[in-house]
Amino acid sequence: MPLTTAQRAEKARELRWKLITLLGAACAICGSDEALEIDHRDGRSYDVRKMGRYDRAKRYWSEYLAGVRLRVLCKTHNAGDGNTKRKVTAMTPIRATRRAPCAR
Repeated sequence: MPLTTAQRAEKARELRWKLITLLGAACAICGSDEALEIDHRDGRSYDVRKMGRYDRAKRYWSEYLAGVRLRVLCKTHNAGDGNTKRKVTAMTPIRATRRAPCAR
């Protein structure tokens, strides 16, 4: 029997928290334990915004088990880190990026 929406949401939270705990449960840059997110150290080839929480949590686990380099970052550092991983081509406009100050 398929999971209900509420069951999928709860399972996603459980899978995500287990992986965050396994990866250290603190931001790899500042040590914060608030607003934690899973970061792909080498970038990723898909858009997580097009996936539901449950499918995203399952994907993170399959990537972790396959040896993809993941780490935990606070929301501030993960947002700033993504700017450095953009693929730059001759047509990519160069613009300054500002990092939001970290809470710590």
